[in-house]
Amino acid sequence: VWRRLRGGRALQPGPTADRSRLMRKPGVQRAWLAMALVDTWIQCAVKLRFWRASGDIILCDRYLQDAEMDFEIEFPDLNPERWMPWRLLRAMCPRPDLQLLLLLPTEEAKRRCDLKQEPFPPSPEVRRLREQAYQELATRTDWVPLDANRSAEEVHLAIMETLAGSSGFDTANLQT
Repeated sequence: VWRRLRGGRALQPGPTADRSRLMRKPGVQRAWLAMALVDTWIQCAVKLRFWRASGDIILCDRYLQDAEMDFEIEFPDLNPERWMPWRLLRAMCPRPDLQLLLLLPTEEAKRRCDLKQEPFPPSPEVRRLREQAYQELATRTDWVPLDANRSAEEVHLAIMETLAGSSGFDTANLQT
């Protein structure tokens, strides 16, 4: 939008050489990160708090760790997780009562990405890095890994069973 307002041409969707070249510029990286932080703040600090206050159970696959992982992979030299705005964002977002981690093999993730025609599909290298990071999260005791390489119905049932087995969740009125 900014480029169009200035009269420049907009980049094509998806990974392109022009996008890669543009994203190597430090100013563009910082602007992109700032917009990502604002968007994450709106989604997680504002909307989630509103929904939680209204009594809803909120399920987020990987939650803030996914955004932090993206920052680390895409901008390894910037160390955005050390930025004061990121630390403030993390402090403002609600803490999860239960952390679910839906795990999917790389090839199946790629197939599903292709099916939904993801406009910015990750490169094979980024997929590999993400899978490694997810496997590391799966070993932590504060995460509940679930096999997402099943039908949507089976994954839904596994999520419901995990919620029912967790303390602090009244699942009697959950709609399935």
